Amino acid sequence: MMILSASFLSSLLLLAAAKPMGRRAMTVHESRAEPARGFVKSSVAPASKELTLRISLKQNDMSGLEKALYEVSDPASALYGQHLTPEEVAAFVKPTAETLSAVSEWLSENDISSAAVTPFGDMLEIKIPVSQANDLLSAEFAVFTHVESGSTSVRTLEYSIPAALKDHINFFHPTLSFTRPVAPSVSAFTVTCLVSFKILMSQHTAA
Repeated sequence: MMILSASFLSSLLLLAAAKPMGRRAMTVHESRAEPARGFVKSSVAPASKELTLRISLKQNDMSGLEKALYEVSDPASALYGQHLTPEEVAAFVKPTAETLSAVSEWLSENDISSAAVTPFGDMLEIKIPVSQANDLLSAEFAVFTHVESGSTSVRTLEYSIPAALKDHINFFHPTLSFTRPVAPSVSAFTVTCLVSFKILMSQHTAA
């Protein structure tokens, strides 16, 4: 009986060691009380729908870049006219190795691969289903409809990230942003054709 108990206890210990110790401590990163004016929540987003999300990472030294750009543009500065090289810009904009490592580790823990979509690597792109996005970000993605046009988009009103990453991530996009559909522009040629057709029709009617 004692042997069986010891064996059972050993199995439990091995199982516990094989499993993660638990979910990371999360903190709300962005939220809004309601969707933008003109949008209404239509339904819960389908769990299998794929989302393309972009992660904006904290840049290395944006205040330093702003200062450098000001100096090369100020006639009173000794650096006036000495424009920054791509390498110098990269030094300011590129995320630190710590930021890249921390965010990549979190994504890897969740079996998510990412790709840099900006020259300096400060924006990552991931493609995951709604179900995984909800779990990853403690969110509730839903389908929102633009009342006037009827167009739909998948958004959430709140999402969270690990507390340990709040100083490494600027934001996820698209999450809380609602963009009103832009009506297709009518070319001058189309307008001319419509006017000409209207004139011809009026002449035909008059005849």
